[in-house]
Amino acid sequence: MSLLTLAMALVLLIVAREWAERLLRRARAWLLLNARTVAAVIIVLLAAALLRNGIRGLTWTGWNSIRSLEPWSDVSLELW
Repeated sequence: MSLLTLAMALVLLIVAREWAERLLRRARAWLLLNARTVAAVIIVLLAAALLRNGIRGLTWTGWNSIRSLEPWSDVSLELW
């Protein structure tokens, strides 16, 4: 999806340069004005995800339980 967006932006810059530059300037101005709000939303969503999955998802035990979901985790690699 990001390649499609990039390709579209490049085509717009070639075909309608002035319009695309105006649009990019407006988007940049909006982001500068609302940067704190955007950051706050990202932090709140991250906090909600951590509350939902628990802090255990960040610990080594949590990663081991994720590893058990890997398709090759049932293969025994014991060499003894």
